Amino acid sequence: GKQFVVPFSTNGFQVSSFNPDAMLPEVVEEIYIGKNIKTLGENVIKLEMYAPSVKYAYVDEDSKWMDSYGQVVYRNNIPYYIPNAATVIQFKGIATFEKNFVKNRPKLETIVVSSGTKTLEAYAFEDCPNLRKAYIPQETKVDKNAFYGVHTNFEVIRGIVKD
Repeated sequence: GKQFVVPFSTNGFQVSSFNPDAMLPEVVEEIYIGKNIKTLGENVIKLEMYAPSVKYAYVDEDSKWMDSYGQVVYRNNIPYYIPNAATVIQFKGIATFEKNFVKNRPKLETIVVSSGTKTLEAYAFEDCPNLRKAYIPQETKVDKNAFYGVHTNFEVIRGIVKD
């Protein structure tokens, strides 16, 4: 169906990495990652390539290696995997969104930046041509070039953004 659960084990061996080498079925929109998974492969390139219809990714809350928040998988409090097909994404409150924080996400339409984010640096969001709205806390500093290659009618909506 629409959900893919990464197995805990296969053929008697515990799975510790999820790095697909074949296309996931097009109907898969959600991936559930167990606490046993340590990595999604180097730079998650294969996951991005072989899971184009995924909108949501969730990590078991008992994982020692990564966590998830609002569809995004984080490692060391930095986005590790952002699903290709996500149209709305809520991000954790991270001090600084650096250059290329989110890059080349053509389906992304709306982002929500959580409280606790202090700065969106230049080119933090780049080449997201359908990104139309960004909900950002009032206190967050936003560089004039933080959003580059976004929709021509893009708008920033300021105010209180709750987690």
